[in-house]
Amino acid sequence: MPVISEADSGGDVENVVLRFLSSSGGASTSELVKVVMKTACCSVAEAENIIHSMASRGLIKFSGGKWSVGRR
Repeated sequence: MPVISEADSGGDVENVVLRFLSSSGGASTSELVKVVMKTACCSVAEAENIIHSMASRGLIKFSGGKWSVGRR
């Protein structure tokens, strides 16, 4: 899993998630939660809320057991 530092994040969790998914070709829920938690310094529940919020807006999608970048 690529390491994304907080300095690289620019403080924008959604952009970090999108870059991570683009560069990795997809990720499991647990991998994605770890990336969000590290970037946003938040709890598992908060990370899951961020992921679900992004999914509800079509930014990311879950298919075949993996999260990937959605289509707008």
